[in-house]
Amino acid sequence: MPRYFFHVADTLVIPDREGVELDDLCVARVEAVRVAGEMLRDHAPEFWNSGEWKVIVTGEDRLVLFSICCQALAAPWPALSYDPQPGPTALQVSRV
Repeated sequence: MPRYFFHVADTLVIPDREGVELDDLCVARVEAVRVAGEMLRDHAPEFWNSGEWKVIVTGEDRLVLFSICCQALAAPWPALSYDPQPGPTALQVSRV
């Protein structure tokens, strides 16, 4: 079974030195989403302070296979409004 490493990065990189054996890349992708979700749930205040977190997944050869990026953005002024209707103009400037 291949071993995958789930490194966490914000302003610093926290390397995963042990990794975990998983069946395949599809299972590793699901695990990466779980890791990101746990990070957001357990460290929500810190997330808003740092602005961006990444889970970078590598194989045993240390080559990057994929990553997940979670980013916090405060609304700019004038604020963007969201129209849930499908179409090319879903985000529009609101003149509140």
